[in-house]
Amino acid sequence: MRQEDEPRTLLFVDMLGWAQFTEAHPTRTIEFPPDNEYGFSGSGTTALQSRINRFQRVIQTCIFEEHLYGGINSMIFSDCAFIDVGNSLRAAVTAVGLMRSFIKVGVPVRMGLGKGTYYTFKFGMETNGESTNANLSFAGTAVVWSHQAEQCGGKGMRIFLHPSAREDYTLIRQRVRILDLEQPSVRGIGELDYMQNQDHERDDAKVEEQEQFLCGSAWSIKPTGATPEVEIHYTETLNAMNRMRKARGKAAITAPQWVPGLGDS
Repeated sequence: MRQEDEPRTLLFVDMLGWAQFTEAHPTRTIEFPPDNEYGFSGSGTTALQSRINRFQRVIQTCIFEEHLYGGINSMIFSDCAFIDVGNSLRAAVTAVGLMRSFIKVGVPVRMGLGKGTYYTFKFGMETNGESTNANLSFAGTAVVWSHQAEQCGGKGMRIFLHPSAREDYTLIRQRVRILDLEQPSVRGIGELDYMQNQDHERDDAKVEEQEQFLCGSAWSIKPTGATPEVEIHYTETLNAMNRMRKARGKAAITAPQWVPGLGDS
């Protein structure tokens, strides 16, 4: 096997509901007309700018931290990203940390992990007057399979494992619990338990506090007046979180506490 052909585990991150969110907030800024009392006017950024900024901030923080643990390669496109940290264990741990961070800042995402080939061909950007051309060329089965895992049909804020990474399940389970999915539409796909936080594993009260907050944060992201097609992502997120808790002998959280400041109207 050529060195460039050695399999790598790739993480694909995709923001949920970005198309509908953009339609609800079509402009980046909003203008405020003069008020009646003082005649002051102004402008500000909309939720569109805020959400993409938070998405980018979480990704960039991850990139900075992973540089300290062996390096990272990433390709970021608007509301999605491919992230390469090498092996399946690092990819799983990175995915869990990312998911928790995204939920805490109010950005709904779904992820997929796939193991296979990964080739980077060309990276570049050219600007000429008013023209800008960016070229990010990459390919491989890890790209295809990580995307397939994310698109497997499971709803909500979840981390799915493609069967291509099954040979590394024993390695991944050293740090992250893997749940098997029983739905026919996602047969062969595993799911990572991101509720489990290694930092406070021995402090039961701290773990429970964090899990309650994580559930409340995820539920708070649900937009006001969400349609059934949108709301199912949040109910399925809560169902998945409770399956993760049940796997560790914990009771379900049926009424997550709303967290102020995370939801977008």
